[in-house]
Amino acid sequence: MYEGFYSDGKSAARRRVRVDLTMNRLMIAGEGGEGLGQWPLTGLCLAEPIYNPRQPVRLTHLERGEALLTFESQEILAPLLASGMKGTKSWKRRLLMPLGIALGALLLIAAALVAA
Repeated sequence: MYEGFYSDGKSAARRRVRVDLTMNRLMIAGEGGEGLGQWPLTGLCLAEPIYNPRQPVRLTHLERGEALLTFESQEILAPLLASGMKGTKSWKRRLLMPLGIALGALLLIAAALVAA
């Protein structure tokens, strides 16, 4: 069981929750044990990249709008990634995209100069 906070994305309220990770979903319960919902692991992703070991883990879900789960500890991260959860864009993709665009622009300029 992992302790964190739930924000519905519609109000500024943060609710303390306990989250259980099952084979295919996150089971979200309030402090009193009342069920607050289930998030399938399919569609679950990091809301932001993790840059350091003390950074909170923030999770979103493609089907849950602006709702957010926040965990002060990163202990939930390893089992989620092992279960196949997709992270945010990898560093390779973040680096290669601008390089590809720059290279394409240079090739267009070179082609225009040759054609002139």
